[in-house]
This record gives sequence, C-alpha cells and structure tokens, in this order.
Amino acid sequence: MSIKQLTLCRFIHRQTFLKEVYEANNQARKRANYKCEVCHDVSHTASYSGHKIIVHHIDGNYLNNSPENLKVLCPSCHLKFRKRKKLMENEKKE
Repeated sequence: MSIKQLTLCRFIHRQTFLKEVYEANNQARKRANYKCEVCHDVSHTASYSGHKIIVHHIDGNYLNNSPENLKVLCPSCHLKFRKRKKLMENEKKE
C-alpha cells in the first residue's frame, strides 16, 4: 500500500469515526430532550444549535459512545462531574 493510499484510508477512517461520534452525541441530546439530565435546566435547551449542552462520557473513554456511557449535562453540572472525578482520583492516590 502506498503512502498516498494509507493517508487516504486514515482520512476516511477518521471521518467515519467523527460522524459516528456526532450521531451518538445527537442521539443522546434527543434522548435527554435537549436539557440537562441532572438538574433538568431548560435554559440551555434553546441554545442547542450552539452546543451549550454537553455530552459527557461517564467512563471517561471518548471512544466509548454507547448510549449507556453518554450523559447530557449543562456546563454547570458538567463542571461538578469533572471536579468530583478529580477529587476521587486524588483520594485514590493518597
């Protein structure tokens, strides 16, 4: 396989992966009715096109886009999730 063919294969693989991620995120947002699944804040609902609601990967693995691993959060709840995870990781180190 030539370098040109290999580069093309990598490009196609990346584009396919990004499309799958985009579709998984959109399905998660639809499932959550475009609002935060924790606080049910609807102020971010109208901003859907601006992606102000965040699709959080529960297990931290961005390659795992299964519906069970995706949680739709507003920026405030997402920050709380990330802080809690960081605190738990620090406690494990001690």
